[in-house]
Amino acid sequence: MRRISFLFLFVAHCFLSVAQTPIYEFRDLEEGNFIPSDLNSTRSAVFISMPPKNGSYYTEDDWKAFSGQVHNYLYKMGIDVIIYINSNDFSSGNSSRNFYQTTLTRRKIKNLIFVTKTKTGVELLCTMYNGRPSLIGNNQKVYKRKATGLHRVMIDFGREVKRAENPMQSFLIPDKPTFLDALSIVEKSNLKNYPGQIRRNKMAIEKFSKIPNVENASPELVSRINSYNQQVEVKNQELEQLLKDFPYEIEFIDYMSDEDLLRRRFQFVLRNIYSSGESIRSMLKYEPSSSEAGYVSVIPIMPDNTNIKTFPKNALLHKFYIRQNIAKNVYVGEWDADESWQQALTNFIGNMTQFFNKGN
Repeated sequence: MRRISFLFLFVAHCFLSVAQTPIYEFRDLEEGNFIPSDLNSTRSAVFISMPPKNGSYYTEDDWKAFSGQVHNYLYKMGIDVIIYINSNDFSSGNSSRNFYQTTLTRRKIKNLIFVTKTKTGVELLCTMYNGRPSLIGNNQKVYKRKATGLHRVMIDFGREVKRAENPMQSFLIPDKPTFLDALSIVEKSNLKNYPGQIRRNKMAIEKFSKIPNVENASPELVSRINSYNQQVEVKNQELEQLLKDFPYEIEFIDYMSDEDLLRRRFQFVLRNIYSSGESIRSMLKYEPSSSEAGYVSVIPIMPDNTNIKTFPKNALLHKFYIRQNIAKNVYVGEWDADESWQQALTNFIGNMTQFFNKGN
């Protein structure tokens, strides 16, 4: 048994985009052959992380196909996995994190398995679910293995599961992985325009989230948190700079619950989401597209012209939108997602400005 300071995220992905917090909060974890005692008698969820492919754009590999390979092993181990989750989708924004956390709790998930594919191999971590958005508590015991391929990792994991001799319960375990294809963070309606009321009401601008301090954190973990938060601070300064000439009243805020937004009298909040174009469109309730080529973003050329840019469906993109806190609608405007959060923000503000300039 050894104690480790473990950062549970794919680092390259995180620093490509600090538009959201990491996949999971930083934690000091206790690593060993800790197989949860109820792993074979309760429900589990699996988080899949895939390395982005760097071509013309950063794109997301076929995580569902990889989930099928993972499921073949877990099914034979008698582990009742009722849902597979793409880590990109989970970490795409605070709204999606809250949605998934609620889903895990509602479906009575007790244990979590994280399978991360990297450029050099595969890593697996198994532990208990703590029932909170952080997913894992500080100093929590975990099982962790990594190897050059999925087969080796799963064989080692299967041996430990068998050696644990945990009680088995008869489940109707599906022989295929189950996904949440209908995921949406839109509670009511998806509106393709922009809210004219923001010309008269202050709009909240949600800043990029820093990682909160962790109690009893190791010096190494404290250093990692500080380093990450410094980068987030740079992003927030850039965010303020990009919006310094915004013609209407705004206020920069940290992430707030709906109740706190209402208490502060914010009717509208500007947020962003980061995932594959296909996932973003599903989360924001866009109509399905029959195009195989990809999705076409509308790029404003001020003051009154536009251009277009086509991205593959699996390209990792940013998209800004405005949420109306009281009615729980979202104003998505044009489809203007882009590679960087800076360009996506410029696109959204530019398209909104042109919309208002036309007398809307």
